[in-house]
Amino acid sequence: MRLAEKQTEFTKLYTDSRVNLKNAIMTACGDTEPEEGRIGKTRGLRTAVEEWHKDGRRVRLLAGENRLLRVSISPADLPGGDEWMDPAISPLPPREKLARLAEGVKRDSDGTVSLPGLRPIPQGYRPYCGLNTLAMAARHFGLHLDEDWLAVASGFKNTGRADGANMVKLYHAVAAEAGFGLDRSTKFDPSAAVKALDSGFPAIVWRRYSPERNALHTRFMRELGKDPSATLPDPAAAGERASWPGDKAPLHASVIVGYHPGRKEFLFLESWTGKDLPRRMRVEELVATTDLSFVFKP
Repeated sequence: MRLAEKQTEFTKLYTDSRVNLKNAIMTACGDTEPEEGRIGKTRGLRTAVEEWHKDGRRVRLLAGENRLLRVSISPADLPGGDEWMDPAISPLPPREKLARLAEGVKRDSDGTVSLPGLRPIPQGYRPYCGLNTLAMAARHFGLHLDEDWLAVASGFKNTGRADGANMVKLYHAVAAEAGFGLDRSTKFDPSAAVKALDSGFPAIVWRRYSPERNALHTRFMRELGKDPSATLPDPAAAGERASWPGDKAPLHASVIVGYHPGRKEFLFLESWTGKDLPRRMRVEELVATTDLSFVFKP
């Protein structure tokens, strides 16, 4: 009962805020009615917006029912205003877009291959790991998408859980919006991930998570920074596999941003504050704990 009351209160607050914001924009733009515009090429990400033009600027109001109000101001003649892709990248031929991604691949002398340009987007205390990791990949491709709008596009409710959200469809929509493909599998394929990373494409895994393994991977990142000869526990060691999270462990999303073939390790980033440096996981653990894998491709 209390939750229903809070939801009713919030709906009123949101509705009132949207009306007041729209009226304020109209007043600032000379009491003109808005034009209807659209952003996005794919069905899953295409949305209607309200637009005003004033003194060579475009004022745009984007509203996501009961969860998002956003105002943006840009030059009215800025190209690419009807899509999420960065206007500097959108007109590039497909071959140049692929070359841009390939140029972002870093190959260290120790054998590590990584995507240093892909950066974390902290999710805070929201259950947004699946959204934030997707936003991280989207930004890497040049899409001006963030986790808040992706939450709206996927039908993610303000319940503290992802139940009811169409996350898988959203992942495919983001790939299509960028002009790329996406392979989805219930298994993590190391060779497919390596091929993607070599071309500048990340992968995202929904994997089984445990605080103990999280702490181990964090400690190892620090150890490796001090001692390049440090290694993760051997999967063949007694009790090692038993310490990996099992089928009943909660799911968590991570972005795969690199690999080291000789060490049999994959580099991964989280959507958590303070985790700006990639950590590493043995390929055997990643394969065993992955519930769903998304590998982006040309």
